[in-house]
Amino acid sequence: MIKSKSHKPYKPYRPHEPYRANKSYRPQLLFFLLSLSLLALSSCRQRPVLYDYVPVNPHGWQTTDTLRFTLPAVPADGDYTLSLGARYNSQFPYEDLWLVLEQRYLSVRRRDTLHLAMPTEKPTWQTNGIAYHEAEAPVTTTHLTPQQMPVELLVYHVMRHQCLTGITEVGVKVE
Repeated sequence: MIKSKSHKPYKPYRPHEPYRANKSYRPQLLFFLLSLSLLALSSCRQRPVLYDYVPVNPHGWQTTDTLRFTLPAVPADGDYTLSLGARYNSQFPYEDLWLVLEQRYLSVRRRDTLHLAMPTEKPTWQTNGIAYHEAEAPVTTTHLTPQQMPVELLVYHVMRHQCLTGITEVGVKVE
């Protein structure tokens, strides 16, 4: 004769009894809800006021080629961080890039110089296409008001060589 495992007697479901969650799941449920709420709060960042990249001449970026960006409006008075970025490929021969950001609004002109370190290490994986790199760094923090708008931002390079190859795009971020 085959012995069966002893089971608890059958207890039918009674709708009038309240459902009681197993206490061993409560810490996991609490951790999940806490993680979900932290994720929701961390994703509520304010979008940048301006985040724009413009292409550079594919034959080379001359020192006389000035890239123009226009900041049409800011939501409120405040301090805003201006950042510059560059996207480049393996044809860029240097490890550094020196850029100037010029701000023009009302009768004010302000220039800031930025040094971008351009890492050129080769990836360990092989590609059949073109690999692009990106470097971005904050330049300055400036106080802007809606009365100053529009602000024109000019970007140009101040490298020794007149023509830079390998730079594909240059961008500005204001947040």
